[in-house]
Amino acid sequence: MAEGIVHSLLQNILGQSRIKEPAIDLGTEIEGARRELAIAYQHFNQAQTEEMIVSAIYEIKSIECRYDHLLRKLKAETEQEDQPAEKQTV
Repeated sequence: MAEGIVHSLLQNILGQSRIKEPAIDLGTEIEGARRELAIAYQHFNQAQTEEMIVSAIYEIKSIECRYDHLLRKLKAETEQEDQPAEKQTV
């Protein structure tokens, strides 16, 4: 959330419509999501009230969606790299 605010402030200050965000390694993102998912399952296992159980379920589902997205992205990138370059005819 704070990153979004910083990003918006930089856009306003610098007058740029788009500021390039630093590239994060896809493997690092996947590993981070995996760790977050493990923590979310711990939250679920430790939840004692109905509200905390529901919150943990939403947290798990959200992280699972992001994790699945990252895996699909990795698969697409891997398939794209594995495809042989098309031969150009002259």
